[in-house]
Amino acid sequence: MAHTNDEVVYKRCSGLDVHQAEITAAIRIVSDVGQVTGHSRRFETTPAGLTALRAWLKEFEVTHVAMEGTGVYWEPVYAALRDHFDMTLCNALHVKKIRGQKTDQTDASWLAQLLSYGILKKSFVPKDDIRELRELTRSRVHHVENRARVVNTIHRLLERIGLKLCSVVTDLQGTTAQAILHDLANGICDPEKMADHARGKLRSKRKQLIEVLSVRVSSVMRKLLGQQLEALELHTKHIEALDTMIYEAVAAYSKHMQTLLSVPGIDFVAAAAIFAEVGPDMSVFEGSGALSSWAGVAPGNHESAGKKKQVGTSRGNRYLRRILFQVVLSIARLKEPNDIADYFRKKQARGFKKAAVAASHKLLVRIWRILTDQTQYAPPPRKPLTSAQRQRRLERIAEQLKQLGYEAKLTPLAA
Repeated sequence: MAHTNDEVVYKRCSGLDVHQAEITAAIRIVSDVGQVTGHSRRFETTPAGLTALRAWLKEFEVTHVAMEGTGVYWEPVYAALRDHFDMTLCNALHVKKIRGQKTDQTDASWLAQLLSYGILKKSFVPKDDIRELRELTRSRVHHVENRARVVNTIHRLLERIGLKLCSVVTDLQGTTAQAILHDLANGICDPEKMADHARGKLRSKRKQLIEVLSVRVSSVMRKLLGQQLEALELHTKHIEALDTMIYEAVAAYSKHMQTLLSVPGIDFVAAAAIFAEVGPDMSVFEGSGALSSWAGVAPGNHESAGKKKQVGTSRGNRYLRRILFQVVLSIARLKEPNDIADYFRKKQARGFKKAAVAASHKLLVRIWRILTDQTQYAPPPRKPLTSAQRQRRLERIAEQLKQLGYEAKLTPLAA
């Protein structure tokens, strides 16, 4: 198989098909006259195997290497080769082989061929310190999720034994609830003694607590409850330790963090999570649209025969998308007016999820802009109402007053 020199961008390149235990590597070499030669070999993913892979690629004077970014198997391979070759980590969906023609060797050869033509798009791989920050923030997300599962398990245990504690205490992680649950796990069965743990507003509900706690709890259920309380404490300790490590990891990027914290609704945890996903350098994205598409909060495009079809968003970065949704909901609950909350409420007529995605898109564009310019967040000036908008608002207010049984005559104030 031969191609002209005009078609080939990289003459010595390699494609890697990475799995858990082994790597299939294919080398594609294009001579000056357009003659193509190929070589393939399998390597283990052990440190010795990665060293042998690096030496083999250097033996053939390979300059560019491509691999798919699936799972976590690519990370040690990327780290072992990045200082020696021009690495391209690409989206697996962009290089998918035709069904029935897929093997490890053809996958690697196909990657090498696409790379030689220069048509593979590099995925965003942040620096090591940002990747480590990602591990911290993502681990925190997993611990928070696991802690929530433990709390739900405790709630189900209480319901099975008929102990309706949640009907009186709203937060099972609160001081009162935790003290009562530990008493139950330790074999204390006196309702009045457990009700003495009530704090704050729950003191006025002491009689209700005594009533719901007057339930017999078997030894098996006590042991199960004790296990869940230990798991809850363990996840809480892990989250606290991760918060400390995250704080230390972002200390070198205090300016970027202050920029993110200037956005209403974003606290330290949210700012660290967003920063860990997008990094400090916005130039790696072609623009706010590219960042929104990468995050999975931008509408897709599907046009055929001159007609545009409605398509959903891409999967994107689920960690960034998740934290954006949470920030949008917190912004919507703020009392002071802001354009993100107004936009979210305006879009709610199309459904809650669509409104959350649209508002997240708007928020991420704002974040891209302030991180690019390194400026504090400033809400855009509110546009004055048009005469038609003013008239519609006046009519709506008059109709609301009429429904309340009042008839009002509106007189404009003097300028």
